[in-house]
Amino acid sequence: MDGGDQSGRSMGRTVTPRRALARTQSPKPSRTTGGPGVDMEPLVLALGDSDVERAREAASAIRSSLKNNPDNKARLLAAGGIDALIRLLKSRDTSCVDHAVTALLNLSLSDGVEPMVTAAGGIEGIVGVLNSGSNVARENAAAALFTLSGPPDNKLRVKDAGAVPGLVTLLRTGSLRGKKDAALALFNLSLEDSCIGEIIDAGAVRVLLGLLRSDAEAGMEDKVMAVVANLCKFSEGRHAVHKEGGIHALVGVIESGSARAKEDAAVSLHLLAVHNAASYQVIVEEGCSPALAKLAQSGTTRAKAKAKALMDLLRSGSGSAGGFKYGGSFSQPFDKAPPTLSGELSHGR
Repeated sequence: MDGGDQSGRSMGRTVTPRRALARTQSPKPSRTTGGPGVDMEPLVLALGDSDVERAREAASAIRSSLKNNPDNKARLLAAGGIDALIRLLKSRDTSCVDHAVTALLNLSLSDGVEPMVTAAGGIEGIVGVLNSGSNVARENAAAALFTLSGPPDNKLRVKDAGAVPGLVTLLRTGSLRGKKDAALALFNLSLEDSCIGEIIDAGAVRVLLGLLRSDAEAGMEDKVMAVVANLCKFSEGRHAVHKEGGIHALVGVIESGSARAKEDAAVSLHLLAVHNAASYQVIVEEGCSPALAKLAQSGTTRAKAKAKALMDLLRSGSGSAGGFKYGGSFSQPFDKAPPTLSGELSHGR
C-alpha cells in the first residue's frame, strides 16, 4: 500500500500510537558515539502506518538518526528497516519519499550495507525516485546510486533500471549539489564498459562540456573531467567529444584547471590526438604547447607523462591518420587504472 494514503482506513496496515512514536525519538546515550541512540523497531513499524503524518515523522526521525551514529544503523538493520524504507519510496507523499531515499543514502555510506539494499530491490526503487521525485529527492537518489554502484554488477543494474537519462537530466538542470551528485554517479557508471554507449546516447558529453565552459559551476571541474577522461578511452566517446567541439574546452582546462582536472584533460587530449587525425589537427591549431610544457614540469606524475607524450606527438607531426571507429563494438579502454572519486561523498544528509 502507498504510504501517501490519507484516507484514514488501515486497510491491513498498522497504526502506531503517537506516544510510542514519540518515545522512540527520545535521546539515549550511545556507547559508540556519545550521540543519541534510537529504538528503531517502533519507527520501522510506523513507516507502514496508514496515517501519512506518522509515516513521515518516522522516516524523518530515521533519516536524522542515521547521519552520525553507527549504532542506529545497526539497530535499523536488525529491525528490518531496509525493506520498509524501500517500500516507502513508492509513497505519494513527497516528504515521505524525500526522507526515505535520504535515509537509504545515509545507510548506504556504511560498509557492508550495499548488498542488503541491492538484494531488497533498493537500486530499482531509488532509480524510480531519480526519475520522478522532487528536486531534493532526485539529488539524494543520485548520491545513493553513487554509493551503491561500486560493484560491476551493480553498475549494470543501475543502468538497466533506467538511471542514465535521469542522471544526465540532473547534471543539466539540477542545483550545484545535484549536478555534483549526478557527475559522481556517472563517473562510477563510466568505469563499466557496458555503460558507455548509454551514457553517450543520453547526451552526457554535451552537458559535461557545457559545464567545463561555464565559470559558474564551482567545484564541478574535477568531477566532469573524470567522466570525460573515462569516455575518451573509447572510440565512441572520442567521437562525441570531437563532434561537440570539446577540444577547445579541454585545452582551457590544461591552461587553467586544477591539478587533477589538468591530468584528466591531458589524458583525454592525448587519446584524441593518437586516434584521430581531425582531432590531432584541432589540437595543433589550439596552440597548447606552452601550457603542455608547463604541465610536463609541474603536473602530477601521470599528467607529466601524458603532457610529454602529447608534446612529442605534436612535434613529430605524426598524429593519427585514421578516422573514428564509430558504430561498431567498443574499442578497448586505455589506462585501466582511472582516478577514483570515492572520497567525494562521506557524510550523511
